[in-house]
Order: sequence, then C-alpha cells, then structure tokens
Amino acid sequence: MNNKKSGNAGEDITAQVLGARGVDMLVKIHTPYKIIGEPIFRKGKKYYPIVFSEKAEGDRRGVLNGLSVLAEVKTVSGNLRYSELKPHQHELLTYHHAVGGISLLVWVSEQGVFVMDWAELKDVFLPRTSISIEDAKAFDVMDLKRHFDGCS
Repeated sequence: MNNKKSGNAGEDITAQVLGARGVDMLVKIHTPYKIIGEPIFRKGKKYYPIVFSEKAEGDRRGVLNGLSVLAEVKTVSGNLRYSELKPHQHELLTYHHAVGGISLLVWVSEQGVFVMDWAELKDVFLPRTSISIEDAKAFDVMDLKRHFDGCS
C-alpha cells in the first residue's frame, strides 16, 4: 500500500476526513516539476519526460479557526516508520508549527485514517521509531476545532 496510486487515493480520503473534521479551504499541494525532453508517443498517447524541480511543501493546505493548516499524508501498511517522512517533511511540519500554524501528520492505513497533531508527535516520533495503530488511535484528533481552540 506504499505506491503512488494508493498515496493519491490516501490524499483524497484525507481531504474528505479533514473537511469533515472542520478544516476549510482545503487544497492539494502539487509537486513542482519541469519537462526535460521531447514528448514520447506510446499506444496512441503522448507522454512528457519530467523531473521534480523542487520538494513539495506538504500534501494539503487549509484553514482551521483562522490558522494555516499543513497536512503531510502517509499511506502505508503496518506501522508508520519515522523514515517514511523525508527530512524536509519533518523540518517543514516543525517550522510550520513554530510560526503559529497547525501541522498535521495524517496516516491512512487499512485500520483507518488517523489525524495527528505534529506538535504532540515531534518529540516522541524520532529516528528509528514507528507509530503503531494503537499509538495512532491515542494521538488521533477527532475534534480539530476543539483541540486547536484558542490557538489563533
């Protein structure tokens, strides 16, 4: 369950869950890319060779209680390992929180969708650690508006 197709499906599910939990103005953050060559024609379709030109800044953005929300979405089987997040993703979630935003790590698994507050995770989700389903259930924020009330 760790491929691009399941990742995109996980991001779509995340948008529905975040919207239902009160996050407004949700938008998908696209990964910047550039075309690096001539089109390739295969089976009657035209494809362009690309490379990613920059690192994406999260997967979804939105607004909750007047605050910026940044969500990093991971769709993986088994436990969610620290190494599933790239170093720039850890840094961005931490920085976004430090400047007053709401940073969320969202784990889409076979057991459900878990929306976790990065501020509560960042000091316990460390290198060579992982989050189990039981951990995710404990960190899952069901009522985002109440959880972040008074943060603005």
